[in-house]
Amino acid sequence: MRLGAGGRALLIVLAVQLAAACAPPPAVQADLCAIQALPSRPGQDSFDAPLAQVLRQTLDPRGQSRGQAYGPAVAAGSALSWWGPCPVRAATTEMILLGPGPYAMTKGGPRGRGGQTAFGTCYHLKAHGRWRTLACRINPAS
Repeated sequence: MRLGAGGRALLIVLAVQLAAACAPPPAVQADLCAIQALPSRPGQDSFDAPLAQVLRQTLDPRGQSRGQAYGPAVAAGSALSWWGPCPVRAATTEMILLGPGPYAMTKGGPRGRGGQTAFGTCYHLKAHGRWRTLACRINPAS
C-alpha cells in the first residue's frame, strides 16, 4: 500500500503528537535539556574529587530513592522516563536523575570494544535559574 502526500503528512503529524505526549512537561524538559547542554561528560570527566566524594555519599542515595530517572529511550517495565528531544546531549550520558530538590546527576560513560569502558557520575545544582556542574567522578573499575 502506497501513501499519498496527504497520508504521509498525517503520519508525520501523528508521530509528532505521540512524541509530544510522551515528553516530560515543558519546565522539566527545559531542565533536562539545560543539564544535557552542560560541558561535563559522565564517565570521562573527573574534577573536584573531595566534593564528588561527599556528594556520592549524600546526594547519590537520595537521588536513587527520591529522584526521577530519565533516559534516551524507555523500555517496557523500565523505571526511566523519556528525557524528550534536546538539541544538545553529551554522548556519554545514559541517565539523568532529577532531584531531590535543586540537584541532578548525570550517569554514564563512553562505550567501545563492545561494551562500556568507564562509568561515572556528574553532580549538578540549579541556582538562580541556571544549572551548573559541581563535580564529576569516575567510578573505580571493579
